Amino acid sequence: MSEPAETEGSAVDDDRAAANVEAGGGASDAPAARLTAEPAPGPERHASWLELFFDLVVVAGIGQLAHLLAVDSTAGGLGLYAVAFTAFWLVWACFTAYSNIVGDAVHTVTMLLGMACLGVMVAAVPEVHGEHARAFAIAYVVGRFVASKPWRAGTVVVDLPVLQASFGVLPWVVSIWVEGDLRYWLWAAGLAFDLLVLVSTTRERFVAETQRRLDRMADSMARRSAERRRRADTRSARSSRRPDAATDPRAATTGVGGAAARADVGPDRGGPGRPRDRGIPGGPPDRGGPRNRELPMTPEVAGADLPHLAERLSLFVLIVLGESLIQMIEGASEATWNRRLAVTALGAFVLITGLWAVAVRRGFAGVALLSAGAIAPRLAWVAHLLTTGALATMAAVVARLVEEPEAPVGDHDRWLIVAAFGVYGLGSALVHVVVAQRAPSRPERRAGRVRALCVGVPVAVAVLLGAVRQEPAAEGLVWTLALAVLAVIVATARAARRIGGVLPPIHD
Repeated sequence: MSEPAETEGSAVDDDRAAANVEAGGGASDAPAARLTAEPAPGPERHASWLELFFDLVVVAGIGQLAHLLAVDSTAGGLGLYAVAFTAFWLVWACFTAYSNIVGDAVHTVTMLLGMACLGVMVAAVPEVHGEHARAFAIAYVVGRFVASKPWRAGTVVVDLPVLQASFGVLPWVVSIWVEGDLRYWLWAAGLAFDLLVLVSTTRERFVAETQRRLDRMADSMARRSAERRRRADTRSARSSRRPDAATDPRAATTGVGGAAARADVGPDRGGPGRPRDRGIPGGPPDRGGPRNRELPMTPEVAGADLPHLAERLSLFVLIVLGESLIQMIEGASEATWNRRLAVTALGAFVLITGLWAVAVRRGFAGVALLSAGAIAPRLAWVAHLLTTGALATMAAVVARLVEEPEAPVGDHDRWLIVAAFGVYGLGSALVHVVVAQRAPSRPERRAGRVRALCVGVPVAVAVLLGAVRQEPAAEGLVWTLALAVLAVIVATARAARRIGGVLPPIHD
């Protein structure tokens, strides 16, 4: 009983292979183990000039997005800021993942188009509440479309699945023709779906779904190929029953047979003219069917270049912190120069420098004191979004505190900076807890728990102090957060002297 089943299965494979050959594929497209298309080990790759040029638009983007918090301090304004930041970050992430995976094969035009889309989104931010909201949505849709085009059929970008998922873009397309607050709710819904896909779609699930889609496409192509062969056989049988024009001259000019013969010889029919069907899937060439389309039989996994990705993620964090310094310097230039300004500005500088030390120099994906590769690249994208969003929010508020160091901090700014600091610090501690639970050895689990305590305890104390103190002075609030970051650095260094593996290596 096993032989017939095996024969039937091989026959199906032969039909699919034949359909694939007609689609332009060759022997290389036969079912093969192509599920490990990770970058081959080699010299460590660094950010190219094209990637660095592409990141310049991020500098402008972070600065413009910070103005949303200053213009609208309501809950709706904060929500729109979160949506705009997430949309901007997601387009940047799609093109960053593209350049990271393809390496030297990156297309300059594709990256420049992505840069242009991000530039339009940045320019639309000041009027995103009104007339420029449509431009923001159109730029987002075009950016997502351009980023999804370079990938071949069957290629699976497992580390950023939203790069090939279009369902989350549909609410943005609809929002182009929608007015009022419903437009922003559609944006939020689309982003929520993309983030859900990013968090819930595992590598194995994504590959399996792609395999099922390829199987359906192969079956459809096989059915179309069989239908074309059936039609060709029918035409051939009809032609064999017609009078031969060579033996019966009247058939060439008169009668039903002659008319049929003339109809089959023209340039748009079969016969000596142009073949009506050249066997290309999707229809004849004159009907615009796809030409030389390659359909692989198995998915090809496109994995991330982890060292290069770590550098690209850190560069984004560095840009966020650098923009914070720029805003802080601009705020100090407009303030009255006195002792309070000096104390507040010094505290802000210590805070930004400490965050650079834990998030960039010894961090990964913006997470404080996390070793590169400690979490999967797919989850690293999620962590990067949360950490950079929190850091950008802190940067915007710190700049305002430096600009007005003598005024008491209002509840809005106090809760905003305390919440952002808590999200960043406590989120980093939570990541360390999860990493420690999944560590293969007991020393690694212990080191992870110690890192979680070294990060989480000082941050929790600072958040508590900032939350309970009403209208604190700017200098006091800034130094509370700065001392918490310094406590994280000192506690981790002291723990590293007693326990190996607590302090991650420096990423230089």
